[in-house]
Amino acid sequence: MPCFRTCPPDFAALASVLEPRGHQLTGDAARRVSRLFDRDDDWEAEGIEEVESYEANGLATGAVRTSAGLLVIVRHFTHTARQLRTAAGLQPDGGHDELPVENLVGVGEIARTIAVYDGYPDEDSAVQDARRLLLRAVVAAEAQLASSGRHGIGAVLARGADYFLIFRTHPDGTVDVELAEQALDAYAWYTASLETPGRS
Repeated sequence: MPCFRTCPPDFAALASVLEPRGHQLTGDAARRVSRLFDRDDDWEAEGIEEVESYEANGLATGAVRTSAGLLVIVRHFTHTARQLRTAAGLQPDGGHDELPVENLVGVGEIARTIAVYDGYPDEDSAVQDARRLLLRAVVAAEAQLASSGRHGIGAVLARGADYFLIFRTHPDGTVDVELAEQALDAYAWYTASLETPGRS
């Protein structure tokens, strides 16, 4: 389980809220399913249908429907040497802060499935776990642009390759997500989410 102690104090309470509800596959079952998902071109032929997915900080989580039922997958993206060279050439001159590689050349082209979860009775439960897993990874890596929270109600602003994500958590473990393409919209929605009463 990731450590939340380095995050803002109020976010320590999110550790339990962001625990996945599904069962993580292990052993041969995990390896077999992971190999299937790593063959992107075969998804349609294998009857895999994406329900919902998000990406941030080089990680993507998604709820998918398969012939075996609903699954949640976690995929890690690594940039190729070519992408890294291209990104280096696009960095602004004279700046002290380099731009994230994802924002210059997109997500890494090398995808690897690192976790698969099952045991979901419906699409909403799978979608919620996909959101929890990505938010947990963002907070654990301290990759959020802004965050605030108290008593299980939290708001987190993160950046994906093509959009910003505004997460909002609720004491019942539900996670809402809004996407914004522009930074001004993202920060405005993040601020508004702090002022919106949470679910009881």
